[in-house]
Amino acid sequence: MRWERRGEVLPGSARYRARNNAEGSTLTIRDIRLSDQGQWMCIGNNSIGGDSITFSIFVQIPPQILRPDRKSYVTISGGELAVDCVASGNPQPKIIWMKSESQEVVTKSHRLFFDGAADSDTGAYLCVAKAEFTSF
Repeated sequence: MRWERRGEVLPGSARYRARNNAEGSTLTIRDIRLSDQGQWMCIGNNSIGGDSITFSIFVQIPPQILRPDRKSYVTISGGELAVDCVASGNPQPKIIWMKSESQEVVTKSHRLFFDGAADSDTGAYLCVAKAEFTSF
């Protein structure tokens, strides 16, 4: 039995370990990474013939907010202000901005934007990154 990915036989390494026994083969991937995502193939051959099975690995990474990197912003009354929230993860997270005191969703966009800022806009805002994970 052997394991392949992208048409290449899986090399032996500390991260990838294939263990063959009478029932089949087990692939163990240590320290799994996003680069491990994709199609994998297990191939078996003997003197009578061969068979293979292809399966997919999906690597899910929890959201991590990368920006904004500042904690406070100031604008003048009637002014403009734009603050971007950038997050990474797999699947790519969706961003919402909430006003902290009321938990009211202000926008479902990565950009919090005030055009003509008013006193009522003063307050703490929370950038929330959510990803929909799949379980199998």
